[in-house]
Amino acid sequence: MKKLLFAFLLLLPFILISCSDDDDYTSDDLIGTWKLQTITAVEVKTSSLDVTEFVEEEISLNNKYGNKDVYTFNSDGTFRYAESQTSATSISGSYTMNNAKLTTTSGSKSVKGDISITQNNYMITIDETDFYQEAVNDNFDNEKVNKVLVKYTYKRIG
Repeated sequence: MKKLLFAFLLLLPFILISCSDDDDYTSDDLIGTWKLQTITAVEVKTSSLDVTEFVEEEISLNNKYGNKDVYTFNSDGTFRYAESQTSATSISGSYTMNNAKLTTTSGSKSVKGDISITQNNYMITIDETDFYQEAVNDNFDNEKVNKVLVKYTYKRIG
């Protein structure tokens, strides 16, 4: 038993060093071109089961038909968004990274989300409660969207 405890104490510093904070992303990690791969619901809370099913179906349809979006993040803190790689229209703006938070700003609109990055993918989770409340208002009477978190997964293409 003492040998086991000694071995654990001997390895403890190495374990602690290897468990550093992996969420310290920089804008350098994001520079490049990224194509949307999937859109998934992380959390959906509404006032009724019908509204929850409606929101989840909308997210599913966005995943099925919206997987052409492309973002390009530049080293100067600017980005370009297009609905596809060949789209003639695009939106440009600026972005900032603060650890695991990404904020994009175009004109007066800002979007902020929690981000994780691997070598070839980045995932961002965005609170889209207000967006889906508008969709619910167009389709239901007196229903409430309490919270909608959506995760977007992008693959590096350049």
